[in-house]
Amino acid sequence: MKSKRKLIITGITLAVLIIVVVGIAFLEKIYNNADNGPSTPAVYFKTLSDGTLYNTSPKLQMPKQFEGLDITNIQLTCTQPVSTNNVINSMIKGVTDIIATVTNNTDQTLGGYGVEITFVDEKGVPISNSKVYVEIIQLKPGATAQLHGGITENLVNAYDIQMEKVTNE
Repeated sequence: MKSKRKLIITGITLAVLIIVVVGIAFLEKIYNNADNGPSTPAVYFKTLSDGTLYNTSPKLQMPKQFEGLDITNIQLTCTQPVSTNNVINSMIKGVTDIIATVTNNTDQTLGGYGVEITFVDEKGVPISNSKVYVEIIQLKPGATAQLHGGITENLVNAYDIQMEKVTNE
């Protein structure tokens, strides 16, 4: 009877020990994954005094070359809806505008086509399925024009943009 009782106590002790070891290993795995998991996304905007959100990403503001044109002074802003209609406010999370200067520094006329702008994160992954379509007018050599587009979605926290020429084929 004593040996049977010793066997039961040894079995229970062994089971508890196994549960403790497995539990510690599980908690350690969770703790380690939390350290290596996704971090809080970077914030690339500030709020201006009138409530407008203004993109501050250094990558977005860098001059860009596109199809031989220089794209500079890129500004991305988002205004929040001011409607008193809650249905509209729930549908529109903001209106994002993109403005830039387009300059033709070549010796030939460029432009005269549409461009889709995709807003991306640090890894170049689109932050939304939405794209902004803008028309780049024909620019003679040395000419400058303003690029302007907008969308009813808050995309102001974009890290950068990707541009793609739209062909009518």
